Amino acid sequence: KIEDFNNINESIIQNIYMFICVISFTKLKGKTEIKTEYKDIIKPAINLTLNKLLSAICMFLEPIIYTYAFLKTGLSTTISDEFYAIIHGYALPIILTTNFICVAIEGAILPSLTINYANKNQKKMDEIINRSLILCFITGAIVSFILFNFSYEIMYLFYKTTKGALYIKIMAIPSFIAYFEGVFVSLLIATNNDKKLVLNTIITNVIHLILIYFFVSNPYFNAMGLVISFSVIMCLSTIVLFILSKKNTSYKIKFKYVFLSIIIYILLRNFMTL
Repeated sequence: KIEDFNNINESIIQNIYMFICVISFTKLKGKTEIKTEYKDIIKPAINLTLNKLLSAICMFLEPIIYTYAFLKTGLSTTISDEFYAIIHGYALPIILTTNFICVAIEGAILPSLTINYANKNQKKMDEIINRSLILCFITGAIVSFILFNFSYEIMYLFYKTTKGALYIKIMAIPSFIAYFEGVFVSLLIATNNDKKLVLNTIITNVIHLILIYFFVSNPYFNAMGLVISFSVIMCLSTIVLFILSKKNTSYKIKFKYVFLSIIIYILLRNFMTL
């Protein structure tokens, strides 16, 4: 298509322009200074790129393993494709609709965490993390409650069908835990522990693929096994990131924030049930 061709040309031109800018920048500054800045930039960039690459490989293998496991139950590829399309085309987009909030919080707190880590201000870092977790808690609680209780209405509103509504209801609660993931990602990046993100990706993706095969190949679960796998991974990824953050940083949970979160949850629950 002409549009795709134009996009490719635009991307090539942008890359050439950025390359020229980098060359010009290196000529203006000293070699020693450039080497230092280059190392500071390239190390986390490589780890984050590797992290994305591993996730992409998992996404590539997921439908292959799912289809192979599904066919082992004796059902046809038509039924397999239909369930897969409902999960990925209907359910997951709605579950991930408000994910931009987590991304926004993750990007907003990263500069502050990095500056305070450089200044060795652990108290301020803990305050930023805990307040961000409360914000994620409030957002996740509201969204999860709505998705859990109004999954059929939401599905019909968007797609004029209730197919996949049960999948949304199942993944609503695990998706609430996934709202905290971005905060711990920012903490690990800010404290130069971005290699741990690669470790988390390897652990969660391997378990994700194993669970897909185990559950989908079981006639009792079939396509529901894919939903179960997503639900487990949403929780597991956040838990692993939390453990890595506690182990590799000086982050401490303040119980007053935990108590405040419980109060907020109770108030939200009572308000939503009115």
